[in-house]
Amino acid sequence: MLRQLGLSTLLLVGLSSCSQADRTRGALTAALADFSRRTNTSSLEEGGVILIRSKTYAWQEGEFGGLKAMDNEKECRAHSSAYESFVKLNRQEMAADQLFFSNAKWRLANTDELDQMPILTSTSDGQPFKTMMSLYAPGFSSDGKQAFVFLAFSWSIHGARASYVLEDIEGSWRVKCSQLNFFA
Repeated sequence: MLRQLGLSTLLLVGLSSCSQADRTRGALTAALADFSRRTNTSSLEEGGVILIRSKTYAWQEGEFGGLKAMDNEKECRAHSSAYESFVKLNRQEMAADQLFFSNAKWRLANTDELDQMPILTSTSDGQPFKTMMSLYAPGFSSDGKQAFVFLAFSWSIHGARASYVLEDIEGSWRVKCSQLNFFA
């Protein structure tokens, strides 16, 4: 009986972490898909490949409440528990490939591509290049219905940030709103 209980507990823990990984990948896929279609995020090839650094950044700051709206942009706010989750999940670096699946529009950057930054204009396999990006683990609201995704990317030789608030609609993540902040 005790052995069965132990096996059941291991199975539940395994399924829980699997569903957390699926939820993370789903939220990042929705944000990356939207970002890949945007035409205001790069001074290079807007339809090009997004290259992703192999490690996430560790969030060095304390609390976080999202990006401030720029110019005439509408404010894009997540539930406070999603921001709290984001800060907690990003206290340490982690391997970025745990967070997403590669496809034709985004993939991990290789060493040669990283070494060529910030003057890279095409990928090592000759594909047009859109931007170099660093990921963070998404934060989720306490009810699991909302995700906050934060992306750091270069839009020229300068950096920029994108934040996405996504909602879980019938098991699929949909972009509710997003904001961009550019640095010069």
